[in-house]
Amino acid sequence: MNYKNIIAYLILITTFIQVIYAQPINPSNEWPYFRGSYDGAGFSLSKAPSTFVKPRFIALGNEFILHDDPPIVYNKKVYVVTTNGSLICIDYVNGKILWKKDGDYGVPTVVGNRLYVIDHATLKCLDSNTGKEIWSKEGASRKFEVIVVEGKVIYAGRVSLNCSDAKTGKLLWSNMIVNICEPSYYKGKIYASGLGGLKCFNIDNGDIIWKRKDIGSWNTLALSDDKLIITFDKYVEKDTYIGSVIALNANTGKTL
Repeated sequence: MNYKNIIAYLILITTFIQVIYAQPINPSNEWPYFRGSYDGAGFSLSKAPSTFVKPRFIALGNEFILHDDPPIVYNKKVYVVTTNGSLICIDYVNGKILWKKDGDYGVPTVVGNRLYVIDHATLKCLDSNTGKEIWSKEGASRKFEVIVVEGKVIYAGRVSLNCSDAKTGKLLWSNMIVNICEPSYYKGKIYASGLGGLKCFNIDNGDIIWKRKDIGSWNTLALSDDKLIITFDKYVEKDTYIGSVIALNANTGKTL
């Protein structure tokens, strides 16, 4: 390989790396997570049909009564939870039920050939094609879905925010947060609120980057353009709250 070919090769490799890193982790044209994307924005790249298409109904039988949680759609499969807690995988192209798992399941998150879900108080990793269990980890809370990003699984414990290795389930870090609300992910950071206020965590080690004690639990979070948008009940006086919206700098927590 001569000098010019080497330069061209290096330019090609550099361009390829830039293209890879330019691709957003989310959203996608699938719907693999409860809100569609981990930043809480509920956004998808999917496009509606240009002309009206009559809905196709899939009969599941009287055995299955679906819960009002949204379906998860990935790779021509849809994953739904029934009112009795069973998790069902359906091939929506041919309308067949591929597998079913009885339990007390929450809404799953699908990443490739793996499905991550909380069954009662156990975080489970299943084969998304067969439903076969790959690993499980005790100490989870079914209240919220799990975030799977950067090779990590972020999920709520009873009184903590936990992070496990996505391949093995090994606990990597845990940080106490009581009465936790649904966490969100954005640019290497995890955002979650609880009784101690709103906190921003480093996803690598769980360290708190910043926190706001004045913004308590039960918030709805959405992140975009390095801004954190929050709806919450602002305390005014005794037994009086006002529904409020606030925008913060996602990196520092300062009010915008």
